[in-house]
Amino acid sequence: MKTCPKRKRQARQMLPLSLAVLLCASVGCAGYRGRHEESRNYGFIVVGQASAQAFGLTSGDTLPEDPDRVVPEDVRDAATSQSILIGYAPKCARYFRAGMVYVVLLKSRCRQGEVIDDGEALAAYTQRGELVGEPMLSLSLDAYSTLSPGERPRVDQE
Repeated sequence: MKTCPKRKRQARQMLPLSLAVLLCASVGCAGYRGRHEESRNYGFIVVGQASAQAFGLTSGDTLPEDPDRVVPEDVRDAATSQSILIGYAPKCARYFRAGMVYVVLLKSRCRQGEVIDDGEALAAYTQRGELVGEPMLSLSLDAYSTLSPGERPRVDQE
């Protein structure tokens, strides 16, 4: 049976779209963007009921973690200001992407081997560093269900 050259060309043109749909289905569409390669295998957080309500997200969604270097400067600046305001270490912030919104986990400490944890907070920002909802300064058990990796030590924490 012969295959029409036009159909072969159409099939080749559809391949990138098919792969994008499969990727979106496997990692979640909210987390898929051009920087996916950089954040793949970096970390993730699963949205809990409390943070879903606070930030307009969907409970149970898995948000990929972005390395600091790919997070917009306005978001990093806003998270740094919030960290300083509540007395947390700015370099301990972790950034998770939900479409056009960044959910930021603010932590009090993140030194290697340090087991004392004085707390965590969550805030959400637009790419321009504008708050989405009110920051969750005291996290309940249903703020998030899974965080991976559980720790991200920073040797250069100030």
